[in-house]
Amino acid sequence: MPLADDFILPMPCGGAMAFRRVEVPRADPRRLRGLVVLGGDDPRHAVSEGSREEPIEGAFSDGGDPRRRYFYLAKYETTRLQMAALRDECLAPRRERLLPATGVSWFDAVQAGHLYSEWLMRHVPHRLPREANAIGYLRLPTEAEWEFAARGGLEVSPKEFADRAFPMPGGIEQYVWFRSTRSSNSELQIAGVLKPNPLGLHDMLGNADEIVLEPFRIVRQSQARGQAGGHTIRGGSYQTAEPDIRSSYRQELSPFDEKGARRAPTVGFRLALVTSVLSSPARYDELRRMPPVPPPPSTAISAPPPRENQRR
Repeated sequence: MPLADDFILPMPCGGAMAFRRVEVPRADPRRLRGLVVLGGDDPRHAVSEGSREEPIEGAFSDGGDPRRRYFYLAKYETTRLQMAALRDECLAPRRERLLPATGVSWFDAVQAGHLYSEWLMRHVPHRLPREANAIGYLRLPTEAEWEFAARGGLEVSPKEFADRAFPMPGGIEQYVWFRSTRSSNSELQIAGVLKPNPLGLHDMLGNADEIVLEPFRIVRQSQARGQAGGHTIRGGSYQTAEPDIRSSYRQELSPFDEKGARRAPTVGFRLALVTSVLSSPARYDELRRMPPVPPPPSTAISAPPPRENQRR
């Protein structure tokens, strides 16, 4: 389903991977960063999906304006055929190889970004975007990047962004593979068959759970807690019931089981195209001159005041 503004990069074995440009909110000029509200306010999911304010800033700048920034996110979930190509297995395209590459571990997904980046830098470095002195590379998206894109980014209104899911004219069945006889029928489906979200991204919700970069943390009272746990998966899968399909869907996946690295049959991934933060000496100086950001309100528990009899 090609779009005129798709960003296409070649892959080994004569393949390609399509990306969509994701614009981020214009940053506060005092802080050079944008803030978005992610998560939800459903008390049933408060432990893992609590509403919170997150900073987001794209890897690349646009038109010389440091407040206008963007990153790229893969248009489709990484397929079995693409995974084989990254491992130097040039297989013939077949229907089953156009399914998302599931049953992968977080380590497999990170390695895919590593292998793809190295191949591009060896063979077609001129095709990679740059920011000042820094060249682009592939990695897993952060949670903020993933959820911002899943909700529709700047292509939807603030109200639509805050809704349970992005707008779906014609019904959810046209956009999401979920567990139902009128949808996935509990089977993984070919990537990109259904309609995309407002950013042109397919299967952000449903089909395969998607691994993101950071470890899982509990989110309570608008803040992530300190303990970092297993891997974080987002979006739900072909085994997720329709009532549970939502942009804030967020689960913890244990990185290991008794056999080693855990590879769940519903879990896949998509890659982000980004670059380094300190892309040049000028960028370093720009960040160094930024005024300090006010700290968030303290959540420390203060000691209670002494009782009356203790004062005496």
